[in-house]
Amino acid sequence: MSGRVLVLAGTREARILARRIAEWPGVSVIASLAGRTDDPEDLGVETRVGGFGGTEGLARWCRDHAIRLIVDATHPYARRIQGAAAKVSASLGIAHIRLERPPWPDRPGWRHCADLGAALQSLPVGARVLVTSGTAGLEALDNRSDIAVIVRTISNPGPMPSHVAWLRGRPPFSMEAEVATFAHHAITHLITKNAGGTGTAKLDAAELRGVGVLMIDRPAATAPPHAEDMDEALRLAWKVHST
Repeated sequence: MSGRVLVLAGTREARILARRIAEWPGVSVIASLAGRTDDPEDLGVETRVGGFGGTEGLARWCRDHAIRLIVDATHPYARRIQGAAAKVSASLGIAHIRLERPPWPDRPGWRHCADLGAALQSLPVGARVLVTSGTAGLEALDNRSDIAVIVRTISNPGPMPSHVAWLRGRPPFSMEAEVATFAHHAITHLITKNAGGTGTAKLDAAELRGVGVLMIDRPAATAPPHAEDMDEALRLAWKVHST
């Protein structure tokens, strides 16, 4: 296969996949970011930022750009674009590979929640919370002025209630840095998403310091992923490239 490959990005794996596939002969890679940060990482390939306008918009964009392969390496919680990519690949006959990391296995004491709002409602009065679940659903913070919250994101999420502070941070984080963050801010609880992968420093630090972990569970997937690690995704992409 020669032609254009669309890499739906937003994860470390996507960045590496885009660069690796771009090295193959006859292949042009375009990476796509959702635009949720004003400080995106350099992916090393041509990059577009922003939504496609739903399934129809993605289909139109893929046709206009003669896409031959879609590599979906988005975050496990990005179900909308994942579903759109699957529908577009089926309707247009475009090869499709979805990479999704396995979730982290449960640890003792974790509490599972459906979303940020549910996690916040389960906290005791006076809790000091580090939220690392992204920018979605932050309006739920308005309902818990009886706790202290630190929201850690790559980009400034905008105005926050008086009981909420913003902490800029871009992963990966070291275990030592996470322990220091928990200690400095006297964190009692961590709210995060089950992203999977090797970035467990915050979970290890929480376990070490006795910080309660509220894990926002993954939304249900419409279908199993094609690959669970980068090597498998590359092997499948090369198979498509070779045909």
